[in-house]
Amino acid sequence: MLILRFREAVALTHKFSAMKKIILTCALSALMLSASAQLTERRMATLVDDGVTKVFYGKDAPSQAYQEAKEGATIIVGEGEYSQLSVAGKSVKVYGVGFEDNEESGAVSTKMSVYINSGKYFDEYGKEYYAYPENLHLEGLHMNRCYVYEDGKAGELKGLNISKCRIEGSGTYERFDIYAKTVGMVVSQSKVMNVYFHNLENDALFRNCIINCVEMGTDLKSGIVIDHCIINRIYSSCIAYYTNNIVLGQNEHIPADAMAFNNIFVNKDAWNINATGEGNWFGIAVNGIFAEDGEDGTYAPGKKFTLKYPKTYIATDGTEVGINGGTTPWNPIPALPRIISSKIENRADSDGKISVSIKVEAQNKP
Repeated sequence: MLILRFREAVALTHKFSAMKKIILTCALSALMLSASAQLTERRMATLVDDGVTKVFYGKDAPSQAYQEAKEGATIIVGEGEYSQLSVAGKSVKVYGVGFEDNEESGAVSTKMSVYINSGKYFDEYGKEYYAYPENLHLEGLHMNRCYVYEDGKAGELKGLNISKCRIEGSGTYERFDIYAKTVGMVVSQSKVMNVYFHNLENDALFRNCIINCVEMGTDLKSGIVIDHCIINRIYSSCIAYYTNNIVLGQNEHIPADAMAFNNIFVNKDAWNINATGEGNWFGIAVNGIFAEDGEDGTYAPGKKFTLKYPKTYIATDGTEVGINGGTTPWNPIPALPRIISSKIENRADSDGKISVSIKVEAQNKP
């Protein structure tokens, strides 16, 4: 077996938490395994399960890793486009390299759709039951589609966490569809085209996201919170708790029975007499919201969405309104350290060693 030798120390600009150190080690191990095997296939998924690391290659690599994973395992997916990942019952943590391409380094995003369904289990008495994956974590992925199936026998989808992802495709149904009843769902620092809740009762939080529209049927029992986001459209029957958002649509209104506090509305007539709230600003022109010249609030890689008057538009939590306020300010870079440059020699030296030079960019912000 060839022995790998680092001639350049890994460059880390920030201290890592214990989890980030583990992920970094696995990411580097995967890169070295790829170098050792002299493979040209860049698409790969690394399964980290009970301290054991296994690497899979090709478009089906994430699915193969999931099939072998145990409950709670971590799957690290490299750059490139993959076949859809079907998650059925068994919960894992899936990390991609990010949903944005990096022109400077030449790195590309991790792109794959994710479908979530229930799985069949047996209790201690041998009786079968169905359950959704609990506390499923998705991060750093560009999903053309994220789809949660409905299964009345499985109960609730609990603890789904989507962070630093993009859910958007070019097709009509390439979107975020949720048929199951959700409990404790959190979507943060993500770019989401359209979100469709097909069940009337949901418990979900969207924070520091760029969202085109959240759609759902009218139900006063739902507990949907949309906080510190940029929103293009508000569905007329999406009863939710809207706080500290920027709502760009020219004709968007606060839905009846919704609650709205400290939001900036472009529409001067956005208030609904059947809503509850205070501290909102209405009729604010887009060029009076953002500091950058020509900024219209639409998404593009590298945009900052800096607020023009942060001391005027104060959020309910004391930070600024919009995606740069709150506890998780806008930051699309995933927790998985990004390999921004690497050089791997094609041949071993006289001692049978291969020279590997790697530079890593770590993200220390939440």
